[in-house]
Amino acid sequence: LTDLVYTIRRRHDHMKKLLEKNKINPATIKSYGKILDFSWHAVRINKIGTLEQRTMDMNHPKYVVAGTVLLKYVFRKVQQDFMDVVQSDTGAEEPFRIEDNTVHIPPHTYVRKELQRKAVYSGFEDPDIRKHTKRFFSFAKKVTDKKYYPAIKPLENMIKRNMSVSDVIIRKFQKKGYKKGCCVPDDVCAEVALSSSGQMYKEIEHTKRTVEG
Repeated sequence: LTDLVYTIRRRHDHMKKLLEKNKINPATIKSYGKILDFSWHAVRINKIGTLEQRTMDMNHPKYVVAGTVLLKYVFRKVQQDFMDVVQSDTGAEEPFRIEDNTVHIPPHTYVRKELQRKAVYSGFEDPDIRKHTKRFFSFAKKVTDKKYYPAIKPLENMIKRNMSVSDVIIRKFQKKGYKKGCCVPDDVCAEVALSSSGQMYKEIEHTKRTVEG
């Protein structure tokens, strides 16, 4: 807890120095939010006392719902069974391995310096990302109530086909003849954007029906 508080304060102090360096009046810094508002990593402590899961804006509701359901049941399992969650080298090699009542997870430094970078630049093309994603899903599904399986099915399908939402969008451009490094005309970008938006609307409606069920 002490380390966590220190990290939050250090991040906040760093942000204040950046604002002051860019000639923003220190007296106005308070208007930029509370100390917890300066955290922008994947999971952060919210100022109202909850955990906030941050995700890519392009992720569709069905994936956000699936991820939320899995996290809910993982946290419930850990809390109700008084499981120890331990960062270890075992967690890096065999993520989410369970020994007795201990869950091994990769060290925070490995997640921050290796996995997050690989997730952004390579996604499912990287074997480490595929391994960690599949092992987490396998662990989480086992502790999830089966009546919620329809809600997590979209994420399961994504993992099986090794294609993220980003990959799907990139493939649309590739089918039109554009590769990495190409300059894509505005009209082609607009066409892909409209196509993706139309698909998003259909999935919102489908997700609503899944949640209601």
